[in-house]
Amino acid sequence: MIPPDPAPDPRDVAELLALIAERETRGGRPWCPPHAARALDRAIRFRTRALNGLARPALRLGRAMEAADRRGSVNFLHGRVAVLRPDRFAAAFANADLPAGIRAEARAIVFAPGPLGASTGGPFRLTFAAMPLVAAYWDFCRMALGPETVDALVSKLAEGAQAEEVAGQLTQALRDWLRPRLESEHALKQALVIRRFLQAAEIGQAAEIGDETILGFWQQAVSDPPPVEGFRLFRGAMRRLVAYRRALALAETEAAAAADGTETLAALADEGDDDTPLGQPALRRAEASEGWVSPLEGLFAGSAPVKWLTGTDRAALGAFLADPGAPPGLGRGAFDGDRPEAAMTHSAWRFDLFGGLQERMANGRLHWPPPGAEDYAARAARLDKIAERIVQTQLAAAWHLVDAGRFEGLTLLSQIDPAGLRDWLGTALSGPRDRPLTEIARAAMEMRPGLLGARLRQAARKVTRQGFRPTDEDMPERLDAMAEGAVHLGPLLDEIEAHRNWMARRGAEVLHAADIAVFGPVFEGLYGKADGHGVASG
Repeated sequence: MIPPDPAPDPRDVAELLALIAERETRGGRPWCPPHAARALDRAIRFRTRALNGLARPALRLGRAMEAADRRGSVNFLHGRVAVLRPDRFAAAFANADLPAGIRAEARAIVFAPGPLGASTGGPFRLTFAAMPLVAAYWDFCRMALGPETVDALVSKLAEGAQAEEVAGQLTQALRDWLRPRLESEHALKQALVIRRFLQAAEIGQAAEIGDETILGFWQQAVSDPPPVEGFRLFRGAMRRLVAYRRALALAETEAAAAADGTETLAALADEGDDDTPLGQPALRRAEASEGWVSPLEGLFAGSAPVKWLTGTDRAALGAFLADPGAPPGLGRGAFDGDRPEAAMTHSAWRFDLFGGLQERMANGRLHWPPPGAEDYAARAARLDKIAERIVQTQLAAAWHLVDAGRFEGLTLLSQIDPAGLRDWLGTALSGPRDRPLTEIARAAMEMRPGLLGARLRQAARKVTRQGFRPTDEDMPERLDAMAEGAVHLGPLLDEIEAHRNWMARRGAEVLHAADIAVFGPVFEGLYGKADGHGVASG
């Protein structure tokens, strides 16, 4: 007897998206750029309008790759291109023997008017800038639907079928595959509860969802008989409301784009006859919103041989910032990959302090009475200490890069202390000028104390994590990883400063009093009152 097919599981979707987002090259670099992986993740999980538009360029790309490599599209993508970067696609297609009707230009491949052309009757341009996202979608479809299904659709294009018609078939097949995996009864029930709450509060736009919305939603969710599973914990309720806000914002963006005729991720092709790079306005908007990459994710992308932060510091920052790549044990932050919103800064503090407290209480480790105002101040002080360590890490990275003759070290120093850099190099330039600038910088390290060089030497001695130790200097990819990762330290400091300033403006005592008035009664109702030994008694 043939066993029945297993029931569709939502983990199928998550696992395939993770394969794309976490796949690495042999050198430990991400196979798919983080911004493209995130854009694909959102298009698929929320089945946005972008999902319909991606099939059109993806099938054409599949046809071009199939024609360009006699061993097939998979070999072209994973062998010739190897990593989803625009320059790699450009180089691979520049040397390819493409059939009539498909040609490679400086910034795009162009499909001539006809079956593969645009629906308007003109040529269809697919730029190299758009290809990482398009190729990631194509790869997802092959894994989800099976290679034979996608290859059969590509074969129809080779036989002269209309690309727009075949793209519709791919879109429908993928939606049919996603529907039973994403529309679980529990998820639909949660979405209905959120929708009803927002309607009752007369909130109709994503921007209107902020700190008080999140707190009010959680208060109502835990008081409703019986509470909806997944909303009892403040952290769970906040994550789900943030996800709902994200979906609402995407829907608003696409509706506005459809109304005014502008491009979104769904319009990944320039269907006109000019040479305008395809989809650039849409891609720039994607970079600013959907494509935002957390500094924490930028630091820890791939398997770079540099330990930028201790696990404790990373866990502390992950509660306030997005850290979607956090390893097991650190836990997901409040925003789960989204850019932190100023309207939800207070919620991030509540997520960290009261959310963590509630999880311990729910697991039987009941720490009570509630935290005092000093706990708020202590968390702010902790951010200050982390910021100090990050500055030392910046200086240490600059030291190692300059010492190795890498120009990125000077670029990093110009961001840290431009005035100090000018003074530092000015002294060194009093000697012979006919030397490379990095050599002059290395000479400046040995000069008088008080200049920037002294701070660099001190930081290099103080920071001894993996990648910064003298014994690490011969690691082949160490300096490349250091140069790539160091650029994210400045943005990380900016995010920390924004949260620290927010706390300073409001004051620990004021915030503490407001939060205790809300969380105290709810926790007592859920877990009982505290006894004299700091343990709840219910």
